[in-house]
Amino acid sequence: MKKSISLLVVGLVILCGIEAGAVPFTQVNHTVVQSKQTPSDMQINATNLTIIILGGLLRGGFFIKNVGEWNATNVGFDVNVSYKGLTKNITIEGSGVSNSPLLPGESYKMSWFSLLLGFPVGLGPVTIVVTAQAENAEPVTVTAEGLIVIHFVFIK
Repeated sequence: MKKSISLLVVGLVILCGIEAGAVPFTQVNHTVVQSKQTPSDMQINATNLTIIILGGLLRGGFFIKNVGEWNATNVGFDVNVSYKGLTKNITIEGSGVSNSPLLPGESYKMSWFSLLLGFPVGLGPVTIVVTAQAENAEPVTVTAEGLIVIHFVFIK
């Protein structure tokens, strides 16, 4: 009995260390490069978005960052998370729009906790697809593969 309690305590200490940042998580960072446009079809004040997907528990989620020179307006996202739950496969979809502009160099963060309305619980592969768009930016889609172990999402 004492041995299992000791193992449980050691496991919790390790998990807390992981969540506190003692063990770094991999992040996926993709930037879309827009094709050259002619002056007649260039949008005025066009900007660029990028998506960063993070693994983890409480700090896991994704960022939508404005990497352009102009404010991004009406920034929205669609997300699809598919993973193996404890008893069945689970797919969760979500979306959102921000009415406030996203300034150059700034980002919006969406955590897994707020998106999934709790912690994901599973054991096995996880696929995360995030698409971000704005009124004055081309849509960007990023797909990340990883592993979910209980509540922790590890990104490859």
